[in-house]
Amino acid sequence: MGLVLALSASTLGCGSATHDPVVRIGQTSIESATVKHWERALSLRAPITSSRAYSLESRHAKAIDYLISAHWLIREAEQRGLAIPAGTVKRYVEARLGFHVSLADINKKLSATGRTMSDVELEARAVLSAIKLREAILGQAPRVTRTEVVGYYTRHRDSFRRERRVVDLIEQLASRSAATALAHRLGPGRRFVKRAMHETVSRPTRYGEEHDLNASLVRAIYAAPLHKIAMPVLYVGNWVIFVVRGVERGPLPLTEAEGLIAEQLQALHRKQTLAAFIVKYRREWRAKTTCRTGFVVAECSESRENLESEAIPLPEA
Repeated sequence: MGLVLALSASTLGCGSATHDPVVRIGQTSIESATVKHWERALSLRAPITSSRAYSLESRHAKAIDYLISAHWLIREAEQRGLAIPAGTVKRYVEARLGFHVSLADINKKLSATGRTMSDVELEARAVLSAIKLREAILGQAPRVTRTEVVGYYTRHRDSFRRERRVVDLIEQLASRSAATALAHRLGPGRRFVKRAMHETVSRPTRYGEEHDLNASLVRAIYAAPLHKIAMPVLYVGNWVIFVVRGVERGPLPLTEAEGLIAEQLQALHRKQTLAAFIVKYRREWRAKTTCRTGFVVAECSESRENLESEAIPLPEA
């Protein structure tokens, strides 16, 4: 059962006292009273980092799971020199509870969630630790090399095909009405050709859609019928009219495909780096976690349940 990273920003809510320890993580103990406290809290409101609700049947296990996951995150960040300063935690809590809310209103708000200010501060520390960890791990992903890009293109050349449109454009028209009037006056034939610029336009890749200032105009060109003047398109503060004359199809050259390939490969490197960290992280912390009978969840060393290695316990920043 383990919290995915988007949910593992739980509060620890436990200390080193041993009145009734039910879970031990290294030298730290979680007591049965802490578990009961979080059972009630989770029944009233999901963590501030999530909108998830917990059923009555799963509250006991979820409370244990939540506390263990939070402890793992906070301690892992500390071991990596990424401990969250108290001031950062305070600002995060204030942003979530409201900077200008009175203390009485804050206490009322917390009471409705079954939490104390200490609970919320620990919860905040856990989610901030998770974000720091994710940033650090993804920063270790190897950069994509030119050799990788060329190799990928060579192996998947047939999947990189392009469609180009041959188009005549008249640009820098001051208004939509002026563009429409000119289109009616010229018509799509010879007079339009004489006035227009002649271009060959490639369909943008996903990378181009995100980075090319021409993307909106190109989309309009690919939506237009052949041999007819298209409706005016606003482009860089002026209006454009155009006629698509024909379509050319062929392989997409590496120079046009490499941006998309590099983006895809870098995303894969990041995913693999994070997945490898999660497997190692969970294995190491599970070995340090012991749970009493009746309090065993997947994160406990006594559990025979497989930890979900594909689950990502680190939220997006």
